[in-house]
Amino acid sequence: MLEMDLLVASEINERVKEATDEASKKGKAKGMAARLQQRRKKQRTGPDGQLLNDADYMLEAIREAGMPIKEVSNSSSDGENE
Repeated sequence: MLEMDLLVASEINERVKEATDEASKKGKAKGMAARLQQRRKKQRTGPDGQLLNDADYMLEAIREAGMPIKEVSNSSSDGENE
């Protein structure tokens, strides 16, 4: 009789675990995707809220890090005869 009770308890425990795992996987994936999307959008927007392209994104990251930026003018010689 005790063995039967243990088998039933084990089966119930297994079914509960399967249902819990299945439910948590669905919720975690959706939540993770939403958080990732929000983080990417936040990283890719400038102070005015507009999306930045990759070059703007890099310059903004450099400015935020406090690194100096030196502007170089484009000329036809490209600095070859200096």
